Amino acid sequence: RLRARGVGPPAMAPLEAALHARTEGRDVLHDARYELGDAEVDAALVRVTDEGRSGFVTVTVVARSDRHLRLHWATADRAGGKWLAPPAGWTTRPPISRDGGGGAWVTDFEAAACGCQAVDLSLPVKRKALAFLLRTDHDRFIKQDGRDMYLELCGPESPQPMPRGSHKVETPRGGQ
Repeated sequence: RLRARGVGPPAMAPLEAALHARTEGRDVLHDARYELGDAEVDAALVRVTDEGRSGFVTVTVVARSDRHLRLHWATADRAGGKWLAPPAGWTTRPPISRDGGGGAWVTDFEAAACGCQAVDLSLPVKRKALAFLLRTDHDRFIKQDGRDMYLELCGPESPQPMPRGSHKVETPRGGQ
């Protein structure tokens, strides 16, 4: 089993600790760090883990903010592609999601370790990427450099990291 390693500078320590606590014991496929430079959310860390069910991965998103956050998300056939409804069988933690329109869903973050907030998406890997952005409780969208964020997914049958998309793959590793 691979162990999670640090994915950023010391300022990322609370995010790293929260991400590790949330994903401990899971096989890590890859991590990504999104530098947002926003006054309310400076960065977000994302980890893709092998769920142990054939064809499923769990995507964990961790961020810090004084405001309550929501994940506005969908799937895509490729990084940068059109937002599409996720394939049947997906679930979230916390377990309540709302229709975000146009195939997208909105899932509230929940309190996590180190004063962070987190959300988990359990997704069948039938599409190549997760498309997402963060929303504050007053419905302000937080993007990366004004663009939607994309995360390449890789499934349990092909544990090597996918090609880089609009995110930075900080610690690529294969899950076993």
